[in-house]
Amino acid sequence: MKGEAQDKQPILLGAVDLGSNSFRVEIGRVEDYRITTESYWKETVRLAGGIDEHGAFTPEIQERALSALRRFREKLEGIDPQNIRAVGTQALRVATNSADFLPRAEEALGHPIEIIAGREEARLVFSGCAHTLPPSSEKRLVVDIGGASTELIIGCGFIAKECESFHVGCVNTSRAYFPDGKITANALKQAQLSAQAEFEEAHQEFSFRNWDAAYGTYHAILAESYHGQLLDNVFAGGTINTERAFLTGFAQLKNFRSATNSYARYLESQGYTVYGSHPSYQWFYNRKNINAFLGLPTYYFYDNRYGDLAGTATAPDEVLFPDIFALYQDAAADGSPVFSFNVSYQGHGPYSDQEVYRGLHFTDGRFSQESANILDNYLGSVQNTAENLRALLDSFDTRPEPVVVVVYGDHKPWLGNNGSVYSELGIPLDTSDEAGLFGKYSTDYLLWGNAAARALLGEDTFSGEGETISPNFLMNLVFERLGWQGNAWAQFTDAVRQKMPVITTIGRFAWQGRYLPESDLPQEAQDLLNRYRQVQYYYENRAKPD
Repeated sequence: MKGEAQDKQPILLGAVDLGSNSFRVEIGRVEDYRITTESYWKETVRLAGGIDEHGAFTPEIQERALSALRRFREKLEGIDPQNIRAVGTQALRVATNSADFLPRAEEALGHPIEIIAGREEARLVFSGCAHTLPPSSEKRLVVDIGGASTELIIGCGFIAKECESFHVGCVNTSRAYFPDGKITANALKQAQLSAQAEFEEAHQEFSFRNWDAAYGTYHAILAESYHGQLLDNVFAGGTINTERAFLTGFAQLKNFRSATNSYARYLESQGYTVYGSHPSYQWFYNRKNINAFLGLPTYYFYDNRYGDLAGTATAPDEVLFPDIFALYQDAAADGSPVFSFNVSYQGHGPYSDQEVYRGLHFTDGRFSQESANILDNYLGSVQNTAENLRALLDSFDTRPEPVVVVVYGDHKPWLGNNGSVYSELGIPLDTSDEAGLFGKYSTDYLLWGNAAARALLGEDTFSGEGETISPNFLMNLVFERLGWQGNAWAQFTDAVRQKMPVITTIGRFAWQGRYLPESDLPQEAQDLLNRYRQVQYYYENRAKPD
């Protein structure tokens, strides 16, 4: 009996990844033939950024890496050494003094470190992704963009079929083409040409004709974020409805012709510097004036910033996202907390059905040419946004103070007249049932924290799947994850959210797991909804953030 009891004891596994940008350690528990994550830590070391002109790790980067490994050693205490695997990737593969550094690293960690080949890294990346995705027989393309290398893998099930590693990463590319941290048009062009040359040989092998679905940057971001779905009020346009619902907590939006209560005003009352950016014209949706009424008088538009930075009608994300970080650095220079509200325009339609702007193709002949062109333009834009978002998060990860980033979609995109592309994709838009309701109005949200935020608040704050909510409750969810109560309005709306997490202007309301029209709500739900509307009316007509 004693032996049987021991056999049933869960087994702990430890995995250590010495990446070229970040070091990670994850502890998993094996129980009933399943592995669940028990704890996870990440430190941004930027190992590839500490290679000098001779190709060697600098003394400074070695000490930073060793310090991180000593902290990881403490995390691994109590785990059977046979159940721990530590691997090093591209930076350790190429550094000229890697052989000298490795014994010191193993001593600091207390475990052997295996420097794996690029293809083995690719295989492990695919295996990790495959075990976090729903089971499928489709051929999947996984793209992993690291600090010093990028891995491309095609596989099926849990088996990687084609694996390649390319010497293109965030850190080594930044050092080579943007050494001062500034992105110029010429430097960006040179970086693109260099990357294209590196990936040229992969064009045929990893062509869209050889796989059914692709998984890349965005899925990796989701994996390190707390994420869920928004049920929006608008479809294919009307972004400001979602923006203003988030900023105010109001479900029923008015014209905002005077100052009103908002979360920006509340955070400013708590000592925050508040501002925002949007790379389009200030007259669009009257944002210049209304943003000031919403507590954001300092706002950067095409007219007062991005016209000079981009020279185009709307700045692309490769201009906007680095500038978001630059503005943050300036605002945080005096040590003040910062609330920055930024809106990207890049992914907005309409999308041409006549030509493919970026030259990227994601379709495979199953759709009409017009629909294929629309999809390729939309998905190419989204892919680029995800890559720039990854770079922005990596930048925030280097900050010493806690930084939390909230990302959400304002509405589903326009994809062809009368939803033609949705029809070809098989996505329902008939809101008479739940599938169509979500097909038409659902988008994603995620909450991500940098290393300092994760250290302060715990890894669990920024992991896992959250509930479906409407945009007016998103700030409540942010406050909840951060352990904040907020002001009286935030506390009231959060109490409403606990019972009715979706309140929309499209006539659907969440009640006890169902999405009902107002006429079908029970009396208790109708009373709660009416109370919410009454309190909102009070707050929307006063600017004081109480």
